[in-house]
Amino acid sequence: MKPWEKIGPPQVIAKKYGISLLLQKFFRPEQQAEIDWALVSGDGKTVVIFPITKNLEVVAIKEFKCGSNETMVQLPCGNAEQNETHREAAARELEEETGYRAKTVRYLAHQKSIYFEPTHVEGKYAAVLARDCTYTGKLRLDETEDIETAIIPLEQWMEMIWRGEVTDSKSIAVTLLALGSLEAPELKELVKKIGK
Repeated sequence: MKPWEKIGPPQVIAKKYGISLLLQKFFRPEQQAEIDWALVSGDGKTVVIFPITKNLEVVAIKEFKCGSNETMVQLPCGNAEQNETHREAAARELEEETGYRAKTVRYLAHQKSIYFEPTHVEGKYAAVLARDCTYTGKLRLDETEDIETAIIPLEQWMEMIWRGEVTDSKSIAVTLLALGSLEAPELKELVKKIGK
């Protein structure tokens, strides 16, 4: 299959909060035809964080999401600032959004970035594991954030995913990556229990 080819720069339809709605013209070689395609593009380097305490509790957030028009339970996430690595951004965003600080922060995926949804979204995100999180109380929410912190035992978090209570695809994907990285004896029993 031949890849589609971009024709010229995209037309910016709207831009706000570092996100652009674009109209990009493509040439489809198999059909010998041009097509206009809607894309969403972000300016920042996004990071999705799997924060977990020593007691195997997930530090999640509850936040209203305009796209779904509902309050969702999900993992904390955010964008890196200029000259900030994904790991540095993860540590900062975690504390700003939840009031928790991690002892260690590391990448979960060796390629360091995963597509949000490659059909209409140009951006990628980094998946990060934040271990041994402890509460500091130093929340600093952005002006557009109304967030509640939710401390959820890992077993309950997994049950919430299976029951469809966690529906954010980033959170589900990053949880899957994190499970492969956690090295706790309790985790093996939990995985066996959830798999039944």
